[in-house]
Amino acid sequence: MSDSSIRFTAVSPRFVNSCWEKAKPLLEKASGQSNGRFTVDDIKQQIDIGQQVLWMLYDSDSDEMLVALTTSIARYPSKRLLNIMFCGADGEDSYWLDHRDKIVPELLDWAKLQNCAGVELSGREGWARVLGPYGFRKAYVTLEMEF
Repeated sequence: MSDSSIRFTAVSPRFVNSCWEKAKPLLEKASGQSNGRFTVDDIKQQIDIGQQVLWMLYDSDSDEMLVALTTSIARYPSKRLLNIMFCGADGEDSYWLDHRDKIVPELLDWAKLQNCAGVELSGREGWARVLGPYGFRKAYVTLEMEF
């Protein structure tokens, strides 16, 4: 796998079904981190109705999907933000880190095209290290309690 063959792109809604079998196991791992908020089937349903957009990092030489992620638009009373909802890698968490220079600019461009004021992500602590060099900062901590 050469770096020149690695691509990151949004998946057109008409092509989601053709790549879903590759994306599904990656996003299944990510949905498992949602503490029961989403299943992978919920994610697919939201993609199908346009509430989330599927993105993929792939090797164009081998057609291997390395990372699948989804975004949505969070509409707050005073601004819109691109929300990175789910992200899963094919066994190598380093794919995101190694190729973030391909991923982050595309997401920022997409956010601007969607008239968003910025980008948000709720996730594990490691995301601050991965995205910090791009100006992301830890804004708050989310606490939860289940009954």
